[in-house]
Amino acid sequence: MKTLITLIAVALSLNVMAINDDNKKDDTNSSNNVTTATVKGVVVDKTTGEALVGVAVIMNNQTVAYSDFDGNFTVNVNPNSNADLKLNFISYETTTVNVNGKNSLKVELKSVNN
Repeated sequence: MKTLITLIAVALSLNVMAINDDNKKDDTNSSNNVTTATVKGVVVDKTTGEALVGVAVIMNNQTVAYSDFDGNFTVNVNPNSNADLKLNFISYETTTVNVNGKNSLKVELKSVNN
C-alpha cells in the first residue's frame, strides 16, 4: 500500500513539475507589476528524516506546488504579504508554516501513525 501511495505521489509530482517549468518566466507578474519572492523548501518525515515525495503545498486555498523526489519545492510569494503555506500529505498531519521574510525552510511532517 505504501508503494502504491508513493507511485501515485511521484506521478502527481512529475505532472506538476512539468507545469511549473512552463510557468517559470521571471519574478515579475506583468499584468499588475507585483514583484514576487521565491521561497524554496524541503519536506521530510519528522521521525526518519526521509524526504517526502508529492506533498501538496497550498497557499490561499490553492495547491501551488508539490514536493519532488528529494522533498524539495519552490513557490513564489508576494514579499509584502504575510503568507502561510499549508503542507498536506496522506497519513501525515497537515502543517502550516509562515514564510514571511524567509527564502528557504525545512518542514518536518509528523506521521499520524507515530
